[in-house]
Amino acid sequence: TIYGIAGDAIATCEIEVTLSEDEVAAIEVMGLIDQIGEVTLDKEEAIQAVREAYDKLTRTQKAFVTNDETLFEAEERLEELKNVMNEKTPLVSLEKAGDDALELTWEKVKGAEGYRVYRKTAGGYFKAIANVDADTASYKDSGLTLGDTYIYTVRALYTLGGKTQLGPYESAGLKAKLSVDKVEITKVQSWGYCNLKVSWNEVEGADGYRLYYKVDNSSWKYVTQVGAGTTSYTHTGVTTGKTYTYYIRAYQNVNGTKVFGAYSDGKTGKAVPKQVVINSVKKASATSLKINWGRVNGASGYRIYRVDAKTGKWDYVTQINSGSTTSYTEKGLKKNTTYQYRIRAYRTVNGEKVFGAYSSLAKGSTK
Repeated sequence: TIYGIAGDAIATCEIEVTLSEDEVAAIEVMGLIDQIGEVTLDKEEAIQAVREAYDKLTRTQKAFVTNDETLFEAEERLEELKNVMNEKTPLVSLEKAGDDALELTWEKVKGAEGYRVYRKTAGGYFKAIANVDADTASYKDSGLTLGDTYIYTVRALYTLGGKTQLGPYESAGLKAKLSVDKVEITKVQSWGYCNLKVSWNEVEGADGYRLYYKVDNSSWKYVTQVGAGTTSYTHTGVTTGKTYTYYIRAYQNVNGTKVFGAYSDGKTGKAVPKQVVINSVKKASATSLKINWGRVNGASGYRIYRVDAKTGKWDYVTQINSGSTTSYTEKGLKKNTTYQYRIRAYRTVNGEKVFGAYSSLAKGSTK
């Protein structure tokens, strides 16, 4: 129809386009290709139907199909999605997330439309406990029982033929026992020649702690059990100079049964004589000084050192072979001179001397 300036129709004509049979066949297939749209697993039958129609075309007819690349890309995408369905969902971690909860994390699977989380206890079977969307890669499971061991796995979700399909899963899963937190030992201190003091951080919710030790490479031995709120224990009667390694684990009482947390990392210590305290360094004569110190319990003797004024190095003065001796007079010193001393106690164990820490510096003068 041809219209004039005023908008009135002034003439009508028809244009006839004649297509070959090859072109008509190609146009029909192009229409089917355009209907594919977004590729999902649910489109598999439709894509297969388009492929069958395309394959029936002759070489000449295919030459008229201008959107055949869309079909090829759809087939590739469909194959990718089908391959994805054979991928297990990789599990990453299972961690405590509260007094009665565990949190599971996993890696996302390309093409998954969601995930199904499964749980079982030792000796049981996996049961589905939750579905989460495709953007989620973790799940917090609450209301669990302290002391029980739980195992989790995950399967990816897909839609195929209008129905939900499940990907494969890691049959071993991830396992964790719900228990109190792990104890952290902060220090192991020598508390005299035959005692070691073990200190740790309090664990929230713990009803108590159990301590264990070993000496050098010996087997583990139970030390003691202490109640809630206790964060240190002095292990008495240890052997001077021996290396002791301590481990602790917290516990909670559940229905009359102790549920233990993980063992702490080991921490070592060695009992040695206490540090000497020098009480005084006094002039005994114009060329001698008398040093007095407090007795160290368990000491077999003491070693005395004096600083060299010129070199700044410490010179060995003498060894006192009696733990009960608490004074020594050094003779042959220079007149009108100030000297500095330090002492350390030792205890003899199986013929070997085990030394304590050096005392603080103490000064004296022959002036």
